[in-house]
Amino acid sequence: MSSSLLMRKIVSQAELLAEVDVPVLILGEAGSGKEAVARLIHRLSVRSGFKFLKVNCTGIPGGLLEKEIFGAEGTDAGGNPTPGKMEMAGKGTILLAEVTAMPSQLQTQLLNVLCNGRYTRIGGHRSIVSQARVLISSSADIAQALAEKRLREDLYHRASAFVVHVPPLRKRKEEIPAFLGHFMHKLAKHYGLKKRDVAASVLAKCQNYSWPGNLDQLESFVNRYLLSGDSTLALNYMPGIHPANAQSQSFDIHPEDLVASDSEPTNSLKSLVESVKSEAEKTAIGLALQKTHWNRKAAARLLRVSYRSLLYKIERYHMSATEPIFSSMELGDRELRDVEAKPKGDRLAFGKTG
Repeated sequence: MSSSLLMRKIVSQAELLAEVDVPVLILGEAGSGKEAVARLIHRLSVRSGFKFLKVNCTGIPGGLLEKEIFGAEGTDAGGNPTPGKMEMAGKGTILLAEVTAMPSQLQTQLLNVLCNGRYTRIGGHRSIVSQARVLISSSADIAQALAEKRLREDLYHRASAFVVHVPPLRKRKEEIPAFLGHFMHKLAKHYGLKKRDVAASVLAKCQNYSWPGNLDQLESFVNRYLLSGDSTLALNYMPGIHPANAQSQSFDIHPEDLVASDSEPTNSLKSLVESVKSEAEKTAIGLALQKTHWNRKAAARLLRVSYRSLLYKIERYHMSATEPIFSSMELGDRELRDVEAKPKGDRLAFGKTG
């Protein structure tokens, strides 16, 4: 059960909406947990035994997005139809995320699905019956999207019979300890590392931070802390820190730290942040290389970056297998022992990415 009153209300809404097979519009800031709410509705419904599929409409060209959702006729090597996610979901649930990024023509097709339960594949003429339940989400300002014609009014009226507003993390800070524990467990299992304890002082700073990136940003913080073992470095790397109360939101960066003496060159805040960022990045790469015994392809998979990107970073930081990786990093012997003590068979025990 959620420790937040706001989220307990969301859970109650999800329980109600799971019982009635109607379109639902889920609104909230990016990273606030809209997909989690959609999955909860699916899990509590009679469709829970079937698939839950998601299509993020952002950044996909119209033609590819249409194919992704509705499929296409005769496009594979054998001239057979390619099913879209609407068809692949079967009797399950499909979440169409960031619907305001969907071209108007596709919004018309989506409206037809919501009204009549039918659609056609690209290049096809046969009407296909959709058995899936459609959930829609958006992090956009809906009023502005309607005014700018990025969202069709008829689609909005059809989809918004039931609207769920997911509050941002800054409005439910009592959940931060639980999310810290959840992400620490998830990421430690993914990397094959031991979980790190979160000190009370670090937890207090986390609860005083506004988290503009919501849960995505919180997970990134845990990822940096788990890999580097340096909570101060992980906290100072937070973007968008504009504390209203310098005392309550202090992240160990003080104005006097930015003032150089007459004999020292003055460092800008930008250069300081870049330095902290580089140190965190180098630490994470070093841990991954140490863990994989300098198997760079395995390290790239561990860090979830491309092989070419990792090679570039290794060259940029002048890292070499013949030199101690952590000679310039403030890591204790315990962190190195944790990495080195892993059995060889566990080195590539990665979870699914994505």
